[in-house]
Amino acid sequence: MSAEGKPGVWFFSLDASNPLAVRGACALFHLPYYDAAMSAEHGGGVVRYTSTRTHRGAPGAAFAGRYRPCGPVYQAVVDSIDYCLTERYCLYVANRQHSVWRGDIHHGRWPLQPAEADIECNTMTVPLRFRLPHHKPLLHFASRLVMWRGRWRPSSQSDNALGGNACTHAYFRGSWEAAVGHDTTL
Repeated sequence: MSAEGKPGVWFFSLDASNPLAVRGACALFHLPYYDAAMSAEHGGGVVRYTSTRTHRGAPGAAFAGRYRPCGPVYQAVVDSIDYCLTERYCLYVANRQHSVWRGDIHHGRWPLQPAEADIECNTMTVPLRFRLPHHKPLLHFASRLVMWRGRWRPSSQSDNALGGNACTHAYFRGSWEAAVGHDTTL
């Protein structure tokens, strides 16, 4: 999505295993975080990841799968779909009054690798009433990327003025794959 001419990321929901982080992110940054039981195991070049939402009063959601890189590291070419999906330097959220907020994010370019995954369970979009496509997803892997948060402020545009850009639909289609493939917690 884009606002004020700056493409960014819109999080529909985020799960975390640290209850204090969930409360803090919700209260301070309006991020849609939920409590979850999560695990990540590494072995033989494969990451096995599970997440089950445990947030009281929230709709259930779960993910379980394995993923791994399956090609060399590269940086996305400007204007490619890989660039459009990964080189985002801000995030957008709406508070309870439906005012849009923007948080700047600073990071280097993603060291991407093509990836493959075996998804055993994915009900993360069910509470949002989004259906994931049945075709093979575009997956990326990054072993590590350091990010830091910049300025956080109300956007000058209302939620009704938010617009898309050439890859908004592609980003939504790839949003869960990006969350799996871009693991910054390892």
